[in-house]
Amino acid sequence: MIILINLRELKNKTTEELFDLEMTYRTDEEDYSNRLLIDIYKELRKRYRNQDDQEQVTYIEQQMIKLYVWRGEYFKQVDVINIVEAEKNLQCALRLDSRLPIAHYRLGFLSYKKEDYHVATTHFDLALTTMSHHKRYKLNEQQIFRAQLYLMNSALFIASEAEASLKAYDQDTAQPLPNYAFSDLFDRIKANEMKISQGEYTSASREYIARISKQEAEDLIDQQDTLVCYVGLQENSINYNFKQQTVTPDTLEILRYLILFSSEQQPATKDDMAELFKTQTENGEVKNNTFRVRIKRLKEKVKLLGYEEDCIKSKQKNGVPGYYFEGEAVIIYPTDMSFILDK
Repeated sequence: MIILINLRELKNKTTEELFDLEMTYRTDEEDYSNRLLIDIYKELRKRYRNQDDQEQVTYIEQQMIKLYVWRGEYFKQVDVINIVEAEKNLQCALRLDSRLPIAHYRLGFLSYKKEDYHVATTHFDLALTTMSHHKRYKLNEQQIFRAQLYLMNSALFIASEAEASLKAYDQDTAQPLPNYAFSDLFDRIKANEMKISQGEYTSASREYIARISKQEAEDLIDQQDTLVCYVGLQENSINYNFKQQTVTPDTLEILRYLILFSSEQQPATKDDMAELFKTQTENGEVKNNTFRVRIKRLKEKVKLLGYEEDCIKSKQKNGVPGYYFEGEAVIIYPTDMSFILDK
């Protein structure tokens, strides 16, 4: 049972008690547990900084960054998008480490959508130039491509604003400016926007992968007799024959991995998904029971849709629990989305 604790209570806990609480909250999927974990890490970080224990400070900060990026990357705290909280979490991550490519990429995207092109330019530039610093938080190929397009368009928008100011200055001043060839920047911006929108979504199964438009992605949600895992801007969902269940990002990640990468010959184990689990033993291993519980919850979600109950089958691999997916299924997601369990 998860017990809610306030900040005052945390300050009165011993360091050992705080680590016990950390293990408790790491077993829970709900976002309030993530928020409490961050508070626990803040208290531990303060204590170890006072003790000048840099090794522990570094460990604690890495855990904090992981949680901040996790929450900010998916733009949500439960199942529904929350842009303000996403920005706060990504900025908190950058305060701990200013060289996080994916954090800069997401903040650049948010700034671009708000037409704050100066800020967007800074973030996209940093997303591309800090790639060598973090293997864990680097951009994938599609994100690199889109970051370059967004960076170019942000710069073009800034140039177009400067061009408009320059034209106004040229008209008002008594001293005409030298003959200046004003470029048609908006045509170039429009062309880049077209490139960004093309193949905005990806449809993937074990047999194929295709780039599709947003409209095509939305149309595919309702295809008959196929389990559709959809990563949208507003929520993540699994869909079957016009029935829908919203799911958390990590639940969708597990199902995606089972659909795309598991088979009867190669069932997925806890080791394949270790990056997704907060709960691990002292040796860094995921507990067997933790893995089984997460799979059980996933199967319950799928069952509510009326899909085949036994589509997620169990089979041991090297003496540990393993699972694989059997059935018709497709994953639909924004092309520039990165997954923790990317192969």
